[in-house]
Amino acid sequence: MPEDELLAAVRRYDPSAERVSGKIKLRELHLLGPIALDPGLTAKARLPIDRSTAYIVKDLRPPRAAVGRFRTEFVLPFTLGMAHALDGTGVLDGAVMTDDRWFDLWSLQVEDPSDRPGQEDAQWVDHVASALLEEPVSAEEMHEVVMPLVGAAEIEHDEDEDEGFQHWSYRPKDDGPVTVECSSRLAFDFAAAPPLVTWYPALECGIALEDGTPPIPDEHLHQAGRIALAIAERFGGVPLDAFGFKIERPEHVRLRP
Repeated sequence: MPEDELLAAVRRYDPSAERVSGKIKLRELHLLGPIALDPGLTAKARLPIDRSTAYIVKDLRPPRAAVGRFRTEFVLPFTLGMAHALDGTGVLDGAVMTDDRWFDLWSLQVEDPSDRPGQEDAQWVDHVASALLEEPVSAEEMHEVVMPLVGAAEIEHDEDEDEGFQHWSYRPKDDGPVTVECSSRLAFDFAAAPPLVTWYPALECGIALEDGTPPIPDEHLHQAGRIALAIAERFGGVPLDAFGFKIERPEHVRLRP
């Protein structure tokens, strides 16, 4: 990948990223490379044998702080997001990190497979894309944007003006591929937010797949990207993929088992 494209991809995660002394420096992370691989180095690092080039994600925290949640919240999603950008493979401690393993590790595969007879395989049951909004919006404004994109949506609506609570769910009536859920009552951990989110969101709109059994048609993922982009553009928010990278075009929403 050309240097300018590589830096542009990194800046979708951290806009402050800069190339410094042969590496790309992010907030609390470095991206080192490209590193040419030979069979000996590939075996030593336990990397996939069909790859000729590697990039290393290095965290900058002290050893004790660089494990546990930090790895789950920053190192892993950034690694997988960059693997998509580079059309490569994410590897952690010698193990290939596929997207479904990442979702499972991050406790996003929350449905009981027994609830879906005949669909016991991995399910992308949480948001594959989202739009974070800094300011609240009215139900009418949100309906105007989302309903045409979801397709004849059924709406579940819950608001409490006194408490400032908003929650809307949009589900397609005609077997559409995506659902949208917008809520002001978030399980949002600001400490785990990607670097491009510098404010606490007033509203999060998550886009999920109705049938998330891999392999997932690209068009379904791209529709999720279009919805996130439309919401963010209309209300001045930030559209994100599942790994905390900014969505700049629908094709940026990618998943693979």
